[in-house]
Amino acid sequence: MSKPEIQLTNPQTADFLWFDLEFSGLSLQNDVIIEVGAIATQGLFDEQFEYHSFVQHEPNNLRRLMLNNPWWRAQSTSYREDMIERSHQEGIDLVAIDANLATLVREHCATPVHLAGNSIHNDRKWVERYMPQTEGVLHYRMLDVSSLKLVANQLGIAEYRKSNEHRSLADIQESISEFRYLLAGGGLMLTDTIPKH
Repeated sequence: MSKPEIQLTNPQTADFLWFDLEFSGLSLQNDVIIEVGAIATQGLFDEQFEYHSFVQHEPNNLRRLMLNNPWWRAQSTSYREDMIERSHQEGIDLVAIDANLATLVREHCATPVHLAGNSIHNDRKWVERYMPQTEGVLHYRMLDVSSLKLVANQLGIAEYRKSNEHRSLADIQESISEFRYLLAGGGLMLTDTIPKH
């Protein structure tokens, strides 16, 4: 078992907690969280700290859950088995992860902090149910990159190309990069694109 990865890069107070979970599936009742990642930023892009940990699970049970999910069945065996192995070998209890992350937020963020990410409402449901200490330091308002993506589609802005690694920290970095791209108008001048009426 290893300790969670915590990297402090800036001592200032963070405004946003960019967040991503990887799951065995999307059922709150039957599936489990496999991986937790967070990057706190002051303003939108100035990184303050990052946090990462696997959640420990019994390998055969996690494998069963994954193989019951169509998305996981479509992934390579090597990718599935790597996630299972890292969960077993490196993971810690979700209760400890919740406590660790909540403590970091209290120490380094302006609380309640705004959760941010892609389709972040889905991750928030899991936090509400399984990470009560973290839920307790979150603002009710969230920054969802998916909302801006919908607007961008209507304005004809080309979709941001993702690598889709499906690893928590990598997905967060891509969400931040996508948000930056969308704010810049994807290479278009938004003031010339938005109707004047």
